[in-house]
Amino acid sequence: MKTTAARDTTTQLPHQTPNPDDSCCRAESLPPTPDEAQVAVLTDRLKALADETRLRVLDLLSQHNGSLCVCEITEQFDLRQPTISHHLRLLREATLIRGEKRGTWMYYSATDEGRRCMSLVRTLV
Repeated sequence: MKTTAARDTTTQLPHQTPNPDDSCCRAESLPPTPDEAQVAVLTDRLKALADETRLRVLDLLSQHNGSLCVCEITEQFDLRQPTISHHLRLLREATLIRGEKRGTWMYYSATDEGRRCMSLVRTLV
């Protein structure tokens, strides 16, 4: 019985001394990482924007020049007022909208940051 020996097809390169300038992982070439506070704010905003209802609410408020009463916002959705208020609270906590109490009603408007975020989101579509 005849056996065939496996041939070594790897090419041997001449031994070279590593050059520190040739390093594939130079830390100075990486951009600085955001601090924990920036990451927390960004995470909250992305979570707020990741929900269809909140995205639609922010879009409505960012296109409106003044404030809208919570009842005017609720009319635009097939949801009850407590659910809309929950979404408004999350948007407010993410500093994308602001609320102002007038009598017994709350009026909401988009913040400058909310308008900027909504503008950026629109570029994704």
